[in-house]
Amino acid sequence: MSETGPPPRPVAPPPRARVAWGLPDVAIAWGAGVLLSLFSVAFAPAAHAPRREMVPELVAALVLQSVGVVAALAWIARQKGLGSLEADFGAVRPDRALGWRGVVLWLAAGVALSFVAGNLILQPIVDLAHLHGKTPQDVSKTVEAATGAGAVLLGLAVGLLAPVAEELLFRGALLRALLRRTTAPWAVLGSALIFAAAHVIGDPGAGYVFPGLLLLGLVSAYVALRTGNLASSMLLHIGFNLLSTIVILK
Repeated sequence: MSETGPPPRPVAPPPRARVAWGLPDVAIAWGAGVLLSLFSVAFAPAAHAPRREMVPELVAALVLQSVGVVAALAWIARQKGLGSLEADFGAVRPDRALGWRGVVLWLAAGVALSFVAGNLILQPIVDLAHLHGKTPQDVSKTVEAATGAGAVLLGLAVGLLAPVAEELLFRGALLRALLRRTTAPWAVLGSALIFAAAHVIGDPGAGYVFPGLLLLGLVSAYVALRTGNLASSMLLHIGFNLLSTIVILK
């Protein structure tokens, strides 16, 4: 008669990864971008220099801010989340998620949204405030003065790099953090309000663009919520910024 030992114990499944990042971490990522962008003062021209001489400083600020945000979010994902920008914040390559036809359609949707914001929302404000021929935003004044290679670099920074970093921060991290605390409508509204406010804080002349940015924030947040990733909202944002930048540079 053979002896048998006790039956083997069932192997417990590995513990599921738990997302531990939240709103404080979103603030940290935003602060990292702002802090890193301060290094752009190394490119700062002398006081009262022409706007065209401030183009390198603006390009450096946008690049450093975007790098700071993305790097901080990548670190947060590894330390407190599922381990990657895709798993934690929905960052996927648009061409893989949507195909090239989808890429073109969402870029076109962003351009159309920018047209609506500029002509149906911001233009009446410009008319009422008598802002014709003026560009109150400090950033826009510098973009207007850009020429040649500076204009190309600014176009890439404003039209491509900044939208990717901002979508990761506001629709990837902030929106998802709010969804764990409140309902979807409030999360969409809250993320859009914070997104718009972040663009006008510290720039006294930028307040008039708040409604247009709020519209972009609402639509992008809704799209990110419905799709579950940032592919469409990134393209929407890029298209939005692209038309705005072309209008300023022309």
